[in-house]
Amino acid sequence: GDELLGIAAALIGMGTRTIIASVVPVPDAGAKRLMTSLHGHLTAGDSPSVALAKAQEQVGVRGYGLAGFVCLGTG
Repeated sequence: GDELLGIAAALIGMGTRTIIASVVPVPDAGAKRLMTSLHGHLTAGDSPSVALAKAQEQVGVRGYGLAGFVCLGTG
C-alpha cells in the first residue's frame, strides 16, 4: 500500500524535486504515448504538473487506463 509514498519521500528527501509515477498498473503502449506527450510539454516549458495534465488530456487517459499517474513534489 505505501510503497510509492515511501520511495517518493525517500527520493524527495535526497533532493529530487518532482516525481511523476503511476499508482496503479498501466498498459505499456498507453504509458509510452503519455510519456512522449509529457516530455514534449516539459520541453515546451510547462511545469511537471501542468505537463502531466496536458498530456493526460491530449492522450485521453480514460481510453488507455492512464488516469493513475500523479505528480509528487514541487511539480
